Amino acid sequence: MKRRFSGKSLYILFILFVVGIVLIINIQANRHFFRVDLTENRQYTIAPGTREILKSLNDYVTVEIYFSENLPPQFQKIKDDVKDVVTEFSVYGGKHLKVEWQTPRENSVAKQNAVSLGLEQIHLPVVEKDRETIVKMIAGVAVRYGGRSEIIPLIKGTAGFEYELIKRISLVLKPERPRIGILRTENYSQDVAKEYFKDLFAVMEADYAIDYVDLTQTYPIDQNIQTLIVPGGDADFWNNPYSLAAVDQYFMKGGKLIVLANRIAVNLAKSAVGVPQNSGLFEMLKRWGVDVSSEMIADFSCDVIQLQQTIDGKPQSYPMDYPFFMKITEEGMVNNNPALAGFQSLVFPWCSPTRIVANLPKTVKADTLLMSSKTAFVYGDPYTLNPRVYWDKRFAAAKSEGRVGQFPVAVHLTGEFKSLFASDSSTDQIVGSTTGGNLVVVGNSNFLTTGTVSAMFAKNLADWLTTNDKLISIKNRQLVDRSFKTSSLVNEKVRAMTYRIVNITLMPILLLVVGLFIYTKRRKAQKREGVL
Repeated sequence: MKRRFSGKSLYILFILFVVGIVLIINIQANRHFFRVDLTENRQYTIAPGTREILKSLNDYVTVEIYFSENLPPQFQKIKDDVKDVVTEFSVYGGKHLKVEWQTPRENSVAKQNAVSLGLEQIHLPVVEKDRETIVKMIAGVAVRYGGRSEIIPLIKGTAGFEYELIKRISLVLKPERPRIGILRTENYSQDVAKEYFKDLFAVMEADYAIDYVDLTQTYPIDQNIQTLIVPGGDADFWNNPYSLAAVDQYFMKGGKLIVLANRIAVNLAKSAVGVPQNSGLFEMLKRWGVDVSSEMIADFSCDVIQLQQTIDGKPQSYPMDYPFFMKITEEGMVNNNPALAGFQSLVFPWCSPTRIVANLPKTVKADTLLMSSKTAFVYGDPYTLNPRVYWDKRFAAAKSEGRVGQFPVAVHLTGEFKSLFASDSSTDQIVGSTTGGNLVVVGNSNFLTTGTVSAMFAKNLADWLTTNDKLISIKNRQLVDRSFKTSSLVNEKVRAMTYRIVNITLMPILLLVVGLFIYTKRRKAQKREGVL
């Protein structure tokens, strides 16, 4: 006799079936992490480099996350996002990554630990029930391993949090931080240099031990410094043979070099005209394979500067395109270079071309990292810096003379290099060559003072040469430039204006059309019903 299920029994079986499917999906989801991320640059998906490091952990690392209770709404959102990222870290780190959530209440052990680690306690004004109160809170991370710790003092947001966390995990596994040197090339004390290059020091000090190398105090350069950044320097500095010898021999003995070479000196406090520099630095670079041209690049892909004018007796500022502030977009970047990953634009003021010499030895490999746009031209002596000129006429003249094109701005060379002093027979202490040289030359150092993004580019170069950092692309995923790519719009002002007009007027027009459509339909319906 066949037994028939009642409708209620079938309904219960269906519910049990659905619950079973959900349970199976949840079990599999815990074993195999999966997420659909539709955001720009995949902001909520950890990068392959992060997963690789987490999977390679062979010892136990503890991540302690400190968030105070009763958080303001904006920090509660940050806490939720952090929890989301850390959950994914736990999946890939497995048993070797231990995550602990701490609530640093007043007079608690957790708060004492947070303070002793150096996590910041901030005072945040919060409005509740029409009353403003001050909330004391801690929001930071400590990563521990083998008696060592690395911290994120304050989590201000989740932008870049993945990079900061995986970097702290990487650092805590190393007994010492890598050492980076910044050469003193101007008459700056260390304190003045830290203020002048404040953005560079800020981004570098988070991950490196920084040596401010003063050749008047220490000579030769310490070879324990893994990468040396050379920020410009005038003719007086580089015509000193001791300066040249120190940098040359550091490089010959295996040190890595980032040379930011100013061929045209600019000092607007003294003059509105650039001064060409001829020194031993450029002779040395040319010997190694790079010719920093005594020209200045003017590019129609450029940034703007603010100029002052007086209207009705009142000073007012207005923006103006300044082709000497060259703006390099993605079109001028080598896409497969990790030091450039994530950047969409970089600004280089008063920059010179850096060309690879024609007779480059076969033992040296050279690559171009950055190029100007195709609408650039070179500008020779006199180097008038006045922005109020007829740039269109200058561009037309340069085009008629065949001087418009794309110019290299930064190059990378590796291989066997010979010392500038290799022929010096007066001493047997000179190292005549290196077989593993690693050199980056940029035709400008002024970009270091243009903001955090430019300083981060310099740090990326240091990361790339020093540690071959696989995580460079992660920290730059937030560097999104949503402005028009000037190089694609140059000499197409009508097209640019069309884009702007469409962006401003399209939505109101669509709303008006939809409104008229709905209004017309209602009128017709009312007529059919005899209302009108």
